Formats: sequence, C-alpha cells, structure tokens
Amino acid sequence: SLAMAYQLQREEVEMFRERNMRSRIANTMCYVCDPIWGEVEFAPLNADDGWAKRWLRIVAASFFRECPCCMITCHCYRGHLKRKFTVNDIMRGWRIIIVSFSTFLALVQLAIFVYTILMYGMVPMKENPMFGPPVYALNILGAKNAARILTYNEWWRLATPMLLHGGWLHILPNVLLQLRIGIVLETTWGSTSWLVVYVISGLYASICSCLLMKDNLSVGSSGALCGLMGAWVPFMMATWNQTLPRDIGQRNMQFFTVVTSIILMVPLSFVPFVDFAAHIGGTVMGIAVGAIIFAGRLQTRNYKFLMRIAGIVGVLLLLPFSLYWFLEHTKPNGSLLNICPPPGCRITPAPTPAPGR
Repeated sequence: SLAMAYQLQREEVEMFRERNMRSRIANTMCYVCDPIWGEVEFAPLNADDGWAKRWLRIVAASFFRECPCCMITCHCYRGHLKRKFTVNDIMRGWRIIIVSFSTFLALVQLAIFVYTILMYGMVPMKENPMFGPPVYALNILGAKNAARILTYNEWWRLATPMLLHGGWLHILPNVLLQLRIGIVLETTWGSTSWLVVYVISGLYASICSCLLMKDNLSVGSSGALCGLMGAWVPFMMATWNQTLPRDIGQRNMQFFTVVTSIILMVPLSFVPFVDFAAHIGGTVMGIAVGAIIFAGRLQTRNYKFLMRIAGIVGVLLLLPFSLYWFLEHTKPNGSLLNICPPPGCRITPAPTPAPGR
C-alpha cells in the first residue's frame, strides 16, 4: 500500500508539472512587444485553466502579431488584456503609421495602380496572370526595360518599377507586407535608415534584373522589400545581445522567421512571372547596406569596424561591377524598343549608339 501511495503521489506531481509547463508556454506566447503599440500582454493563465482558454489566448496573440492596429483599435479581446489601451495610446500608434514612409509609398503605389487601371483598363488573365493592365501600359509608365535604358538612356526606369505593379495579385501582397513589416522596421530603425535601405535595394534589384532578365519587362516593389528583409539580418546580429531577457524568445522567433523567409524566397523566386534576379539582388544589397548602417549599434569596437568594412566592400564590389557588366556586355532584345498597343505600331529605328558603347 505504501508503494501504491508513492506511485499516486508521483503521478500527481507529474500531472502538476505538465499542467504548469503548458500554462508557462501559453503565457510566454501571449506576450507581444510591438515597436508601434508597445507591450501587449494578456492576463496570466492558471494551471487549472482548460485547453480552450489556452488556445484562445494563443490565437489572440497570433492576431496581435499579424495585425495589431486592427485588434487594438477594435478593442478585440479587451477583457483578456492585462494592460488596457487608452484612446491616447491608439491615437499615438496610428500617428506613427500614418506619417511613415511605408504608408506614404504604399498610398503612392496604390494611386498609380488605380490610375493605370482607369487609363488603360484590364486584360484577361491569359494575357496578364496578375489580373491587371496590359503590358504596353506598364512600359509607357516606366517598367524596367533594359533595351530602352541602354538605347535611349532612360535611367529613371531603374527607380520607377518600385512604384508600379503588374496586377491586383501583385500589388496587394506587396502593399500588405510593406504596411506590416515595413512600418515595424521603419519604427525600429528610423525613417532615414529605412528609406536608404529601401531605395538602394530597389535600384540594385532593377540593375540585377537588367543583367539576368534583360529580355523581360519588370515592375514591383518586391526587390526593395527583399532589401528590407536582408537588412534585418545584420540589424538583428548587431543588436543580438541588447535584448531584454523577457524578449529573448520573441527575438529568436523573429530571427528564425527572417532567415526562413529568405531561404524560401530563393526557390519561390523562380516561379513563372516572378523576377528572381530582383529578389536576390535586393536581398544581397540589403544585407550589405544594412551592415554599413547598423554596424554602429554593435558594442564592441572591433566588430563594429569589421561589419562596416564588410558592408562597404560588398556595396563597392556589387554596384560598380554590375553597372559595368550592364553597360558593356548586356545585349537586350531589340523588340523591347517598340512595345505597342494592339494591333501594333510603326517600328521606329533605333538611334545610332554613342561611340565606344
């Protein structure tokens, strides 16, 4: 009987430990620290709480991570929060969102896309799988066109693709990513650093697209967004040991998410109608520019120097070499010089290239 009592006691202890561990895991997952909204924490769970209540907290925390602006503004799960958000808190968060470069560029991109649809209409999905305007319209508005850049010196076509999108299936994911991840990174890094990474990565993405996809038109801000994801890696490396103990789990999860996204992006970039060169080029340039910008956040002088030098060397190797190869060795298809609306247009002879090109 003594052995049976001992066995029952052990089973009770094990059950208590298991229930306590489940509560600790649920409580850990129900803490979110957002740069815009601050700390979002649910009331702690008890060991006696059922699985339904635990899963409700985990689902709610997941929604807060994905779209905290809607969850906080609409007061979702307000009764479960440990700290209530006041009207001033909500207004402060929305002020950060509204005045950001991420939101401004997203509104510009949406406005240009709507203008394109109104002016040129939409074509069947067999002509444009992205459910958007005809190809000639994108070319008129400034799509990346390697032939026109080299022949007519239309270098502005390296920048304008960041503001153009091929269709609804193209612009919506990019804008949503920019409004969620982009604003978080802009708030964390500062608007100037964010804009430098975004613009330089987007420009280099267009250059890489001219090199590796010289016979295709290209539009979209995904190259710049990939640059933000790439710059996130050196930022997290530079600030790795500056995380509060409570935020270590969230930091590790963010790092895992970023690295996994970059790894998955490589095979997905080779899907038809996706500019793999812009994605890879933007990511690589983002890592290099991020190393230069965020090296100052390191606390060790030697590591700070090495990271900054590595970033500078990366930029100086990538940018001049790519431009040289584009100017001297890239021969795009001449048909890109005359992309016209149906049923076609008169072919205009190309001007005589400048001496030495």
